[in-house]
Parts: sequence; C-alpha cells; structure tokens
Amino acid sequence: MNNLEIDRKLAEKLGYTDIEVMYDNSPYPIIGACSPKDGYWTEWNPTGNMKDAWEVFNFFKLDELYRSLNIWVAMRYENDAHPIVNAQSDESAEKAICLAALKVIENQEGSKSDE
Repeated sequence: MNNLEIDRKLAEKLGYTDIEVMYDNSPYPIIGACSPKDGYWTEWNPTGNMKDAWEVFNFFKLDELYRSLNIWVAMRYENDAHPIVNAQSDESAEKAICLAALKVIENQEGSKSDE
C-alpha cells in the first residue's frame, strides 16, 4: 500500500468526505477533503505532515511514539501492559503512526469478522 492509499483509507476512517487527490507526487501525496470537525475543505497528508499524523495518533488512541536507532516505532497498549499494535518505519514518525493506525483498523475489522 503506497502513501496515497494509506492517506485515503485513514481519511475515510476519520470521517473526511469528498476525498480527492490534489497532488500525487510520491512519496508525499496530498489529498483534499472536507473535515469532519468543521466541514471545511482542507489539504490532508498524514504520511508526510506531522500535524495530520498527530490527528491520526489521537483518533486511534495510540500510546507511544519513539525512535530507536534509525527506526520510528508507534505503539498502542492494552491495559497499559501489552502492546497490541507495534508499527515501525525507517522513513518517518508520520509513517510509523499511519502504519500503526492501519494495524488498529485491521484488528477492528478482524474482530468484527470473528463475531
């Protein structure tokens, strides 16, 4: 999954509407969408913009972001003890956050199919 696909999927999960590609230049594409907060049109790029990535971090209730050597790690814990999501990226902190959010989505979708 490339950065554009990641950004689109996260935008949909966060409730953005009227999503369209504004700039498709890898590795940092930009999508435009109506914000779920105020309905205003905005440029959105969580894989390349920390402000947007931090919105993802908070929405998916991630717990930790740190750098170990040259790798960024984003994590989410269950009961403050065991990590249930651990995503790593050697590209950027933003990418690690987005990959962790995708794992949260996969976990949620997997638990729905188990029911």
